[in-house]
Amino acid sequence: MTEPPSRSLLAERQVVPFVFSHYDASAAYRQKIHAFATRTQVQARDVFDLNLLAASAEAAKSVPLELATQALEQLALITFEMFKDQVIPFLPADLADYYGTPEAWKAMSEQVWNDLSKALPPAQP
Repeated sequence: MTEPPSRSLLAERQVVPFVFSHYDASAAYRQKIHAFATRTQVQARDVFDLNLLAASAEAAKSVPLELATQALEQLALITFEMFKDQVIPFLPADLADYYGTPEAWKAMSEQVWNDLSKALPPAQP
């Protein structure tokens, strides 16, 4: 998708108009699943990103089953300690305080697990 930033934002920041390319939220969610699933080194930031994109989690339904399964396997490898080491140092202090607890990690990782599970076929009775 290609579009200019909003005029009000440009005026507020005193920036001249320009055009930029970006993913829509659903495409970004699918792309992040692909990146997460296919990395050779597990990255906790992918969980953080998928959690931020959770409003687009329905897009997981269009991800190939193999990628969704690989992403779930990657998620199972990430611990709170990894998240704390790989993500928290890069957040502003207020967000680091908010996300830097085991409880926040548990809620985030469970949300991402549930969202990724939407790509799996329904369980058979």
